[in-house]
Amino acid sequence: MKGQVGFSGFHAGLALVALLLGVSLSAPSVAQDTPPKARGEVVKLKPHQREILIKERRFRFAVPKSWSVREAQGIYTITSDDHRVLMITVLLDKPQEVPQALAELDKMVVITGAEFSEPWNSLQGAIPVEYRAGAGTMQPSGRPVELLMTVMNVVNRPVLTMFYVHKEAYKAKEPDIKEILKSFAVVLTPRELEELRKSMPQRPDKANP
Repeated sequence: MKGQVGFSGFHAGLALVALLLGVSLSAPSVAQDTPPKARGEVVKLKPHQREILIKERRFRFAVPKSWSVREAQGIYTITSDDHRVLMITVLLDKPQEVPQALAELDKMVVITGAEFSEPWNSLQGAIPVEYRAGAGTMQPSGRPVELLMTVMNVVNRPVLTMFYVHKEAYKAKEPDIKEILKSFAVVLTPRELEELRKSMPQRPDKANP
């Protein structure tokens, strides 16, 4: 994003990399103690959802079926059917690539006067996530947009996602965005899943205490 942007430029990118590295060091292993239901691989898609499975990176997410999806060189460009939401997801190999990815987003979507909140961290199943919310003006249309940036540590490699949402449509589109973020999940093989289940504590039998 151009102009007064919280993530614009190399120095802001380095700050984000530092935060991401901190998250990465404390990230739980996929095969450790996170219950399968919490990790999301047993969460079924809803009828209106379309799965985007990235086999080589061992994760998936879902978007509404009516939204368009394009992929080129590890960059997924996803647009809502009414063109009020633009979602760009970038697959990276290491945290040090985040600044360059942000620079590429600056070129793809020009946002001026953008300001972002302080970051907050959370877990999406077993995936550590850093969030920042913001707002700015999309160019050349001059349309106000709400922004949401996420950096996920997926199997020890970063996935950068930016949402650009028309300001007047944000409340209506917020449920879709939350549903998309909730759908991100690490994909386990049947053997890995079975091994994980065996490693989990057994629940006591209520009939035979």
